[in-house]
Amino acid sequence: MTNPVIETTQFGKKLRLLRHRRGQTLQQVSEVLGIHFSHLSRLEMGQKRPSSDLITKASEVFEVSPDQLIKDDLEV
Repeated sequence: MTNPVIETTQFGKKLRLLRHRRGQTLQQVSEVLGIHFSHLSRLEMGQKRPSSDLITKASEVFEVSPDQLIKDDLEV
């Protein structure tokens, strides 16, 4: 059953969109977030669930609210 607060596929799509908007690679963003690039790739593909710390860090890096990253009905 999917966690209603954190929908992993939606989070990953939004993360990838924000990364692409900035023209950054997986490697560049993963270094800023403090995670391995393969972990970031799995997050973007919806294969991994983000931790609350990672959601907070990503929202700071991309200058969006945590809710924008994790809720289906909010755009980034």
